[in-house]
Amino acid sequence: SGQAHGGIVAHLANPASEVSSHYVVSPGEVSQLVDEADGSWANGDKVANYEAITIECDPNDILGTLPIQAALIADIWSRRGQLQLVPHQAHVATECCGDYIPLLDDIAELAAGATVDVTLTGSAASPGTVDVDGRWGRETTAELQGRLGVKADGMAGPATLQALARRLDAPFVDGIISRQPEAALDLGNGYRRDCIEVGDGRSELVMLWKAYVGATVDGRLGEETIERTQITLNAAADAFTASDAGTIAQRTEGVLDPEPIDEDGILGPATARLLQAWAGVAQDGKAGHGTWKGLQRRVDAEHVDGEISRQSHRAADIGSAITQGWEYTGPGSTGSPAVKAMQKLVGAKADGIWGNKTTLALQKTLNAWRRKQG
Repeated sequence: SGQAHGGIVAHLANPASEVSSHYVVSPGEVSQLVDEADGSWANGDKVANYEAITIECDPNDILGTLPIQAALIADIWSRRGQLQLVPHQAHVATECCGDYIPLLDDIAELAAGATVDVTLTGSAASPGTVDVDGRWGRETTAELQGRLGVKADGMAGPATLQALARRLDAPFVDGIISRQPEAALDLGNGYRRDCIEVGDGRSELVMLWKAYVGATVDGRLGEETIERTQITLNAAADAFTASDAGTIAQRTEGVLDPEPIDEDGILGPATARLLQAWAGVAQDGKAGHGTWKGLQRRVDAEHVDGEISRQSHRAADIGSAITQGWEYTGPGSTGSPAVKAMQKLVGAKADGIWGNKTTLALQKTLNAWRRKQG
């Protein structure tokens, strides 16, 4: 499972779940949900619920959880004596506590202050057998890192994302996943949130990633992406490795072919972003001083001041992408020399006044330019 610590706590603290635990433990975190004097709905057995102190343990990072778990047990023992460690399956038929079961003696020794060499067994030690649950947990990350040839520490950061970008031949190798919906920040505990940039939901890296694993190619990172990644990792030992380059190239071919912007005469974020690419400036979809300076340079304007001056249309009437540098002087305005130069270049009426027909002509020019760029 790739459920994050906060997600486990939220589930167990929700009365509708009809389950709970005294504690939730993961690397670096302990949350107490039920007072030790009260029973928890954890064991599937009424007597055990009231007699036991229950601990829900992170299944994704066992080695990272063990010292925190042992410290908690040592604290409980200091107050209540050396209680026996009993797995959940002692009370009810269940696989819980999974890969912790063979480690109970090691956990007890750690809690008693001993130094222990821990060897993982079962699925925790078996590469290529990640759980298929759509959650980006440490198990999934470690397996992916091993295939990419980077340190398999179970935490995807810039190095992992750069290796993934190189493997998929992405256009940017910057160690981030850009332009993602807010939901991409809550997919599990196997990746760094500061490597996710919130935006409009179209990442070239994610598009290539999803195409390779057979997910819907929409540029948005979500549980479908992770689930298909888990399936792909389990299906082939060479998935995501350099030896699978032929399959990667075949599945991702044409994915990033440019799509034309709408030719609707409205200067929205998509038009602004392509305008920025054409002008050679940062592509954030917001037309301000930097965009206008790039445009002025592109059309060889006499003045490069980052201002669209003397306009008879308000910025809001031209499009939502305009944020700065638009001078509205009302009807009868004389217009901007830079706009006039651009209008000549794109085939619009060269009067220096930017209107919807100017934007339409610009959009046609930008689409033609993008097609030539390939």
